[in-house]
Order: sequence, then C-alpha cells, then structure tokens
Amino acid sequence: MPTHFHFVVRVTTTDESALQKSIGLLLSSYTKAINKRYHRHGGLFQPHTKAKEILDKRYLLTVISYIHQNPIRAKKAVKLEGWPYSSYCDIVGMRSGTLPDKDFYRKYFKSEVEFKKYSEKIVAGIKIQDTLKVPYILILLSFFSGYISP
Repeated sequence: MPTHFHFVVRVTTTDESALQKSIGLLLSSYTKAINKRYHRHGGLFQPHTKAKEILDKRYLLTVISYIHQNPIRAKKAVKLEGWPYSSYCDIVGMRSGTLPDKDFYRKYFKSEVEFKKYSEKIVAGIKIQDTLKVPYILILLSFFSGYISP
C-alpha cells in the first residue's frame, strides 16, 4: 500500500529485546534505502508501530485475509492477484517470489488451489468452515509511513 505495509511474522524466540532490535534494524534499513533512492533524509515512519501477538486460529486467518484484501478495499486492485506488491501471487503459485514462506501455507492448506479458493471466498463474503490447523505464535506488524516524494 502506498502509506503502510503489513507483515505476519512467525516468532521463534522468547527474547523480546532481540526481537525489538531486529524489527528496529529492519525499519532503519528500509528508511535508509528509501531516503537514498528518493534523495531525502529524516524519519519515514510515524512514531508508533504496532505489533500484536496472534494466538487464535480464526484471528490468524482473518489477519492473513485482511492483508491480502487490503489493496481491494483501498481500490488499488480489483482482484487479489492485482496488487503486484502482495505476497498472494507467490503463495498461490502465480509468481515465484521467495519472501513468503510457502511451506507455512502448505501446512495449513492442502494446496495452493485450496488457499486460493479460501481467499476468494473471503473476498466474496462467504463464511468459511473453520477446519484449518495453524500455529499460535505469530505477530502482526503494521508499519505506517507518510507519503514518499522525491
């Protein structure tokens, strides 16, 4: 999205300090890259980022769906595969990106086709039967930035 981005991150450490440091490094590196690219300086992000631990299977599926539907709701795309910056196309096999952990999705959906059907039903507003198995140690990170201009 032009003003923000989301990550669902599986956390494998109990060291909160190390996790915060890693997220800080990610944001700092991203800011430096954007500043260099657009010949700008200063902060890129609003003061507060959000992290939320996801312990509930239903909520995890809601978050994943929300992230992929975000461009449709913002009228930046008509279909899930229409937003080039989404991981959706990588997950369903329409593109061969390496950022999303495809094995993660394969653990909870029988196939890429099942994930695609699930996602399309969510967009269409069809209620989904809760039959998927998912891990419960995940964090949603939402980072909001201002408009980037050269």
